[in-house]
Order: sequence, then C-alpha cells, then structure tokens
Amino acid sequence: MDESMVSDYAARNDAILLVIIPAAQAPEVSSSRSLRLAKEFDADATRTIGVISKIDQAAGDQKALAAVQALLSNQGPPRASDIPWVALIGQSVSIASAQAGSVGSENSLETAWKAETESLRSTLPGAPQSKLGRVALIDALAKQSRSRMKLRLPNLLSGLQGKSQLVHDELFRLGEQMVHSSEGTRAIVLELCREFEDKFSYIYRLVRVGVGKVVASFEGTFPNRIKQLPLDKHFDINNVKRVVLEADGYQPYLISPEKGLRSLIREFLNLLKNLLNLCVDEVHRVLIDIVSAAANATPGLGRYPPFKREYSE
Repeated sequence: MDESMVSDYAARNDAILLVIIPAAQAPEVSSSRSLRLAKEFDADATRTIGVISKIDQAAGDQKALAAVQALLSNQGPPRASDIPWVALIGQSVSIASAQAGSVGSENSLETAWKAETESLRSTLPGAPQSKLGRVALIDALAKQSRSRMKLRLPNLLSGLQGKSQLVHDELFRLGEQMVHSSEGTRAIVLELCREFEDKFSYIYRLVRVGVGKVVASFEGTFPNRIKQLPLDKHFDINNVKRVVLEADGYQPYLISPEKGLRSLIREFLNLLKNLLNLCVDEVHRVLIDIVSAAANATPGLGRYPPFKREYSE
C-alpha cells in the first residue's frame, strides 16, 4: 500500500493503528515496516494494537512461538513492548477446526472463534489467555475506542460550555420553542389559534378594514355592476320576439317559445355569473388581507415563521 495513503489516515488523532505481522516474523518485529510507521505517528503507543497473525503456520517454529509469547506477555523488544498484542490464526483454519470439532452442529462465526481460541491455547500454552483469538482483538479495539472517546470528551464538553443558552436563544429567535411532548406542542398551537382568532375578529369588525369592505362588495359594487349589464337590450321586446320566432316548435305549424326563453335566461345567467365571480374574488382578497393583518398582529406567530406562513396562505 502507498505510504502516503497510510500516512493520511494514521496522522489522524482518532485513528486506531493496527500493526499486523505474521508469526514467522515475530523474532524480527523490531525491523517491521508496519511497526516503524506506527511509531512514527503514535510514539507513545496510545492508539496502537499489535496483531500477530498466522500462528498456525508457525506451529513448528519454536523460535517464532517463543517470540510470539514474549510479545503477548509484554516482554518483547523495547520498541514493541509498550503495544498490546493479540494472536490470531487464519479465519479459514478456525472455521475448519470448528467444523471438525462439531460434526453435525450448525456452523457459525461464534463457533469458529471458539475453535480458534482453543487452537491458540494448545499452540501457545504459556501466553495470556485474554490475548488469544478474535474476541481478544475485539476487546482490544473496544478498549482503544473508549480511551479515544475519553480523551475527546473534555474538549467536546469545554466547547459546549456556554453554548447551550446561545443555542436556546437562537432557536427562540428563529421561532423554535423547546417542546418535549406532543401535548406541549398542541397546547402551544391552541394558544396561538386563540390569539389569532381574537385579532382576526377585532380586525374584521373594523368597518374600513373588515366587514365594511365585505358589505360594500355585495351592497355597493355588485349592484352597480348589475346595473351596467345590457339588460334593456337583452330583454328588449323586439329581441324577445326574434328569439321566440327563431325557436323550433313541437310541430311545424306550432310556435313553442320555451327554447327561446331558456336561451335568453341562459345568456343572462352567464353575464351574472361573471359578476358573481368578480364579487367572490373581491371578498376573498379582503379576507386574505384581514388574515395577513391578524397574523402580523399576533405576537406568538412571530416566533414561528413557518406556522405564520401557513396561516397567511
């Protein structure tokens, strides 16, 4: 692996470094490249774990096994004695051992790990039992993780001191009140609704702003627009006669005015419909203005801009 890539990760204070060497190289651990890199970035070995792998391949090498047991007992070379070491065998070997030792039983990772530990105990009888197998590796990683978190906690806590009130004030300014239950949220919403209703009723009762404009739309603007309709021309006697004469009768020799009269009424209702739509639009705009004014006049809604927009829209 490129050393620059390793350096990028190893230089981070929160990174846990794993020094992995095969058991056959345990006697020469001091010259290990991985140990050299670990010492470069973690001279005090506060975040380094040593892993001795492939113990099964060195089972017949007494020199290698002696070096492994020395490392596991923290009696290895000075450069490696301050690092916690664990010993592993190949995963495929541990699974094979588990299958051989439990014929007919369900194979699992846990069973394989237990088989690995038993194999290591028989190969390294003098080594600390707590440093054998993948369970030991997990324990070592967990211990290092806890140590790193303990080191970081004081910095995190000091950074948070005095910030709680600032965050609370900012949230209050932005409109987020600290509510920790659905009941509390409903209580705030109901309180805001009551405040808004009071303001809306007050503004609506104002003649120039609320009810006066609504009444003016129905009693002033709407009748005036009706007067501007060409009703005299539409219901002129000559126009009515023309429409009636053009209507089809039930029999060729009879004149039936129903269709013509319906046509006149339909045209009049279409003219009236347009005026009604204009009147409704005017009242709608008046009510929107009242709602907007009531929302702006409700102090509580000012703390909840999204809620205020829902009201206004």
